[in-house]
Amino acid sequence: MTTEDTREVVIARTCAWCGSEMAISQRTGRPRRYCSKTCRNRASEARTSAPRLALQLAAGRIATGPVREIVERTVTEPLTPSSAHDWVVALTELGRQLADPASKVSREHWQHRRILTALADATAALDRAHPGGLGRTARR
Repeated sequence: MTTEDTREVVIARTCAWCGSEMAISQRTGRPRRYCSKTCRNRASEARTSAPRLALQLAAGRIATGPVREIVERTVTEPLTPSSAHDWVVALTELGRQLADPASKVSREHWQHRRILTALADATAALDRAHPGGLGRTARR
């Protein structure tokens, strides 16, 4: 009577996390399931994350509503006009605000002297900057 003795030895297996093939070098003990410590840690994290998430949600430590953002946008315009056209626009706006009784500039009458002084200083500087002074422009 002949008996056949067949023996099987696992020589390679795939990682339970990433699926890459890994060689089996040990013959005794529990066979490796993961190719590296990183894969073992990722698999452990995946197994334990759902129960931990459920505990956090039950305790009310995690918000379940949608994420909302409030955005404040500030647009800054140049404080000082840089061209003659910009100055004309700025001075026209000053005149409009002074003519409007509801505007802050018009209501703060105690500031009007400061505005007048600044305008007088600007007029004097314009007279000095213009060739021959502003008197020549008034005659034309």
